[in-house]
Amino acid sequence: MPRLSVRDQLHRRLRDYLAIAEAHTPDETALDVRSVAAALGVSPTTLYKYGFNNNVNAAEQRQRENALLSGPAIEKRFFPGSARSVEN
Repeated sequence: MPRLSVRDQLHRRLRDYLAIAEAHTPDETALDVRSVAAALGVSPTTLYKYGFNNNVNAAEQRQRENALLSGPAIEKRFFPGSARSVEN
């Protein structure tokens, strides 16, 4: 099995980090290139080099949008087919 490239490894780590960070408020987890780079232990230049700054910016936008939604609304957005019944 071939080794993953440094870019692919970083992309996987970035995706995992952003998926978790988006669920938190901007006060809890800042999503900007410098903060994400520090959390991943890489230089911000590295994120720009691979074009991952676009991923960070998109995640930041989704985080801001999610901050305005309620819990059930977020769940509905991510799992559109799983409408739970809350009727008594």
